[in-house]
Amino acid sequence: MIIVDDHIHEILEKWDQIDDEIWGKIIYMERNRRIAKAYARAPVLTINGSEDGFDGFKIGVNGFETSVNDAMVKRVKRHIGQV
Repeated sequence: MIIVDDHIHEILEKWDQIDDEIWGKIIYMERNRRIAKAYARAPVLTINGSEDGFDGFKIGVNGFETSVNDAMVKRVKRHIGQV
């Protein structure tokens, strides 16, 4: 998985520059393509189907601009947060 290796390498390169309050790095991907990335400053995040994008506490998967917008992606996004 070259993509995963690339992301891990990127984090390791910036390791000494990352703020101590960072809990993790979120990489939002669709169809094997990175759509967005962010650093989480909270230990608990909510993932839902809103259009909010990432606000530090919630990730709204319908809030990211993407060119990958096929039927399966739309179907999965509709189901997020409905269970």
